[in-house]
Amino acid sequence: MKRKKYKKAANKANKFKRNLRKEILSVFELHPKKPLNYKQVAAEMGIGDPGIRKLIEALLSELVQQEKLKLEGHGKYLLQQIPETLVEGTIQITKFGRGFVLVDDMEHDILIPRGYTGNSLWGDTVLVKLKSGQRKPRGRVVSVASRSREQFVGVLQKSKNLAFVIPSDPKIHVDFFIPNEELNGAKDGDKVIIDLLAWDNPKDSPVGSIAKVLGKPG
Repeated sequence: MKRKKYKKAANKANKFKRNLRKEILSVFELHPKKPLNYKQVAAEMGIGDPGIRKLIEALLSELVQQEKLKLEGHGKYLLQQIPETLVEGTIQITKFGRGFVLVDDMEHDILIPRGYTGNSLWGDTVLVKLKSGQRKPRGRVVSVASRSREQFVGVLQKSKNLAFVIPSDPKIHVDFFIPNEELNGAKDGDKVIIDLLAWDNPKDSPVGSIAKVLGKPG
């Protein structure tokens, strides 16, 4: 019985360390050219517990041995730059923001983590920087080669100063911002067809213009 409890506790600890390693690497991926020490990494992760901070310090050394990080000066670490290859494929994006790019001559789809799908939408042809040295293909979208479509159907939600269209197609993972001058007479709650005008910053909503009012939903 004691052995079982020990094994269960060891598995739990190992799982915690694996998740912590992933979070540490995520911090460095957000700051790929900035050397960070363990205190800065812990601060980015919102961790103040001294015991976990010490564990982060130990895991940083492990990640250096695994060649995922490199030591840059006294006590500071930098993301180990992995060679990247550019490939083209068709993207599918979940409602949670993760993407999968299908490439004709690749056996497995390329995983695109949340936050790295750029300004792409479901069905677009995209250029992906593929990270080598991964067990499963992973990458990030660097640009959209061509849009699968430029028009979308959705329902207008309008307040005093802002207007957004919520897409009817569940495959579209973002809402569209509609400037006042692009409302073209549409009212709150209308079902509409919109044209995609621009999407310069992936952190913002794409900008659309209402092309046609279809009426109230249903």
